[in-house]
Amino acid sequence: MTLQLKRAIALLDRKKPETNKAIPLLKQVLKKKNKAPWPAWHYMGVALIQKREYEKAATYLREALKRGSDEPETWHLLSMSCLEIGRLDEAGESGQEALRRRPDFFKAWLNLGSVYRAQAKLEEALKCYQRANQLDPRSAGVAFRIANIYRDQGDLKKALELYDITLKIDEEYFEALCEKARLLQKMYRFDEARETISQLLKHKSHDLEGRLVLCDIDRAQGDYEEAISRYEEILSEHPGFAVVRVNYALSLQEIGRFEESEKNYLRAFRDQPEQVESVSNYLMGLHYNPKRSREEIFEAHAMWDEHFSPDVRPERPVPADRSPDRKLRIGLISGGFWSHPVGWMITLGLENLPKDRFEVYCYTTNNMSDHLTRRIHEASASWKSVIGYSDDIIAGIIREDEIDILVELSGHSADNRLKMVVKEPAPVIVKWVGGLFNTTGLKAVDFLITDWHETPGGVEEYYTEKLVRMPDDYICFHPPEYAPEVEPLPALEKGHVTFGCFNNPSKVNPVLLKKWAEIMNRVPGSRLLLKSKQYDTEMFTRQIVEKMEELGIAADRLEFDGHSPHTDLLAKY
Repeated sequence: MTLQLKRAIALLDRKKPETNKAIPLLKQVLKKKNKAPWPAWHYMGVALIQKREYEKAATYLREALKRGSDEPETWHLLSMSCLEIGRLDEAGESGQEALRRRPDFFKAWLNLGSVYRAQAKLEEALKCYQRANQLDPRSAGVAFRIANIYRDQGDLKKALELYDITLKIDEEYFEALCEKARLLQKMYRFDEARETISQLLKHKSHDLEGRLVLCDIDRAQGDYEEAISRYEEILSEHPGFAVVRVNYALSLQEIGRFEESEKNYLRAFRDQPEQVESVSNYLMGLHYNPKRSREEIFEAHAMWDEHFSPDVRPERPVPADRSPDRKLRIGLISGGFWSHPVGWMITLGLENLPKDRFEVYCYTTNNMSDHLTRRIHEASASWKSVIGYSDDIIAGIIREDEIDILVELSGHSADNRLKMVVKEPAPVIVKWVGGLFNTTGLKAVDFLITDWHETPGGVEEYYTEKLVRMPDDYICFHPPEYAPEVEPLPALEKGHVTFGCFNNPSKVNPVLLKKWAEIMNRVPGSRLLLKSKQYDTEMFTRQIVEKMEELGIAADRLEFDGHSPHTDLLAKY
C-alpha cells in the first residue's frame, strides 16, 4: 500500500474526516488505473459517500469489487449508496452479499432493513432490525426503527412500547420523542402528547420539529389562536418552509380566513414546487370560499395535472386474462380504512361484494387501525401498507398485483397518493368516496362514481372524469354499533326549535350565516347549535356571534359545543 493511500485512509478515518484533503491523494493513486489496488477504489467510494455523492461512490465501489475486494464493508457501502440513489434491487443484493460474508455485521443488518422498508417489504425489514437488536440489545437506533415498522403496520400500541424502550435506552433520542408525540396526538391523547414534546423542548427550545409538533397538537385540539401564533413565529424564521406554510394556511382556512389561506398555499407552492400538498390543499380550500365561482374552481384544477402529471402519459397494463367470466381484482388506495368518513361509507359495500366475482386489494396510506379496519381487512383478499413509499414503488406493487380497476379514495384530501395515480398502474382508474367534493382534475382518472343528488344533471362539463351515477346513493353508509337510539323531539320539551350544524366550520361563512339568519327570523324563538372542535376557539365563535347579531339574531339564541368523542357527538345529534 502506497504512502499516499495510507495518508488518505488516515484522513478519512478521523473522528472529523478531512475528506477534501484525502480525495487529491486518492486521485494520485488512481492515476495508474491498471496498477491501482482495490483499496484505492474502495476508499474513494468512502470519500464520496462522506460528500453525499452516492452515484459516483457506487461506481468506485463496484470497481473495487472487480479489482479483488473481498471485504463485506465494500458490499455494504455499495448497498448504502444504491439505497440513496433508488437502485433498490442492487442495494438488496449487495446488502445480502455483505451479510453472507459477515453474518454479525450490525450496520449491514440495519441498512438491509432500510432497503426492505423502501421496497414496502415491512416483514423482511422487521426481521433485519430484530437481528440487529440481537447483536446489540442496547441500541436505541434499532429500537426506534422497529417502532417505526410497527407504526407503519398500524400496530400503534406496539409502536408506543418501542418508542418508550428507545427513550429508556437514550432519554435524549429526540427523534423518538417527536414520533411518540405525533402518535399520541393521532390517538387523541393530547395531554400526553404535550408532555412528551415538552421533554424535547426542555433540551432544545428552538428545535424546529418539536415546535411543529406542538403547533399540530394545538390545531388538532382546536386552539387555533395558539397554533396560528406559533406557525407565524416559525415562518418569520423560516419563510421558505412550505410544509409549515401549508399547515398555517390550513389553520387559517379552518377559521374562515379564506383569502389569506389561499395566498399562503400558493406561496408554499412557489417556495417548494415539488410540494404536492400545497396544490391539493389549495384546490380543496377554494370550495370553502363563497366568493369563488364554479368556473374559477374548475380552471384551477388544471393546475395539478399541469405541474405533477408526466409530460407523456404512461402506458397502462393490459390484463393477461381477458375472459369475461374471471374474477376482477379491485384495488383500493386510501388513508381512510378506519372510523373515518371513507371507512363508514365503504365497509358495507365491500362486505357485500360477491366473492366469486371480485377480489379486493387494499393499499393503506395511514396507520390508523380500529374495528372498521378489521372489517375492511376481512373483506379483502390482500392488505398492504404503503406508508412512506415512493410513488414508483407503489405503482410497481399495483402493477405486480395485476389490479384490473384501481379505485382512488382520497382525492385532494389528506394521505392522498395522486402522484402515484398519474403513473396509471391499472387498466381502469376510478374515483369514489374520500375528498369527493368535485372533479379530481386528473386526466388519468377515467370515471367518478356519484349519484343524481351529489352531482345533478348538467354539470358534466366541469368534470374531467366520466360521471357514473348510481340510482339512489353513491355510498353505503354504516352507522356505528354504539349509535344511540333516536330520542323524542327536543322542541316538545323546550318549547322552541333548535337548528343544528355539526359540519366542518370552514363551511360556515357569511353567505351561509345570512341564509340561516333569514330562517331563524322566520321561526320565532328558534335556536342554533353549532358543534365542532373550532368552537372551542373564542376568537372563532366571537366572529359568528358578531355576524349573527348584525343579522338580527341575539347571542343568547346561539349555542357552541367543541370537540368530543364520537359517542358523545352522536348522542348530541
